[in-house]
Amino acid sequence: MVTHEMLVPLAKSTGVGTTKEGFLNLLRSHNEIRIDAENITFQRRKFPYSVSIAASDETEHTVIHLTVSSKSADTKYRQVIRTIRKTVGQVAGMNIQTLWDGASFEICSKLYPQIYKTENTMRKLLSKFMRRV
Repeated sequence: MVTHEMLVPLAKSTGVGTTKEGFLNLLRSHNEIRIDAENITFQRRKFPYSVSIAASDETEHTVIHLTVSSKSADTKYRQVIRTIRKTVGQVAGMNIQTLWDGASFEICSKLYPQIYKTENTMRKLLSKFMRRV
């Protein structure tokens, strides 16, 4: 299961998306996003989600904690995350903070062994070359 968590600060003065239902309505404003009690539907694919109001000492902003999950970090999953960030970003600005990016974690987990092997091979070649000189 791949998960993406983000914190979205929304100015209370605008009155847009500052409640859980208001935030969900903000997401619903995008043509390709449908939301029910458990899933965000994007291009006929369902993604489980959770939304909560995060505890914050700040009085000027409401901070929304959004978590979206998927079975894999495929193209549709990355597209729905990008679409959510763009939609919400129009109100929140670019102050959206990513707490956990499961897609990046999955990609890094797969690539690190290859990077590790390449790094060690390069170190070995450099050592051999330096010894000859």
